[in-house]
Amino acid sequence: MKKLITVIVAMLAAWCAYWFVGRQTLIGALNEAKSEMEADGVEMSTSDIRVSGFPLTYRAQLSDLDITGREGGRYQAELVNINASALKPTVWTLSADTPARVQFKGSEGQLYDFILAGEEMRVEMGSSVTGKLKSVHVTMRGLKAVASAGGLAPPVLGIEAGEVSISPSVAPLQDGMSARFDVSDVTLADKSVGDLQRAFGSNIGRVTGTGLATGLATLEPEDIETWQTSGAVTVPDFALEWGQVGFFGEVDLDMSQLGANGDATLGVSDADALVESFVDARMLSQSQAMGATFLLMAAPTDPQGRVVLTFPIENSAVTLFGQVLHQF
Repeated sequence: MKKLITVIVAMLAAWCAYWFVGRQTLIGALNEAKSEMEADGVEMSTSDIRVSGFPLTYRAQLSDLDITGREGGRYQAELVNINASALKPTVWTLSADTPARVQFKGSEGQLYDFILAGEEMRVEMGSSVTGKLKSVHVTMRGLKAVASAGGLAPPVLGIEAGEVSISPSVAPLQDGMSARFDVSDVTLADKSVGDLQRAFGSNIGRVTGTGLATGLATLEPEDIETWQTSGAVTVPDFALEWGQVGFFGEVDLDMSQLGANGDATLGVSDADALVESFVDARMLSQSQAMGATFLLMAAPTDPQGRVVLTFPIENSAVTLFGQVLHQF
């Protein structure tokens, strides 16, 4: 009996030591992340870090978190929670239970400044034993963005529900990172996507799909930079419900120093509804609509009879008949 009690006490002592070592590892990882961000020109500060949860979990609370980038980006939140299981110390879940103030610059230099709040905002991050970021899983519900006083609201004003996952791919897929996304009821700000918004409206019903980034080893910045010049990306199935029209297709690209090259296949669920949407938005006249209808009738179709077009992509530019439609 004494031996059994001794063994139990020893096991409890070992677990206590393990938990407190994990606690210090968590605090050390936060400090290391702070140092790495500062090396990249990003400052992170917090008024207090508290770690609790003994004996089965780690619960860290970061008060008055402030992350500021050199290009004008900023994230401020009164409280951010970080949770991890003691059995899986390399998997962290971040959640913000209070609204946050976000700032970032747009492509044309405009400064977006808004308050971001939601019923649920969670980010789960998984790392290797060496600390390399390997996976990200984001869930959101009831997300809303409201412009701060004198600021600009972002292009996306709200998301009713969404889930995005990026993780190492498994056999029989090639080495790389696989992704899946499912986002519903997206509210767009006025003119955030130009003329297309006039045709299809300010609410996207749903966006879904999967993808594979071949050659991407981790989600660390240095690996992403390498992948952008020598990797590949495949999106075998995406679907977009927008207004009266449903879009679907696939993308297959090779990455290089000049940009992405490959092609994108885009299909529409209802060609007549597509033309009608452009007419209602006064983007096509009635005579132009008739011409477009005849062209779509002659376009390739899939086994379900839906119109499908292929757009070449050259050096990150979407082209059709040699004309650049969009540069990204």
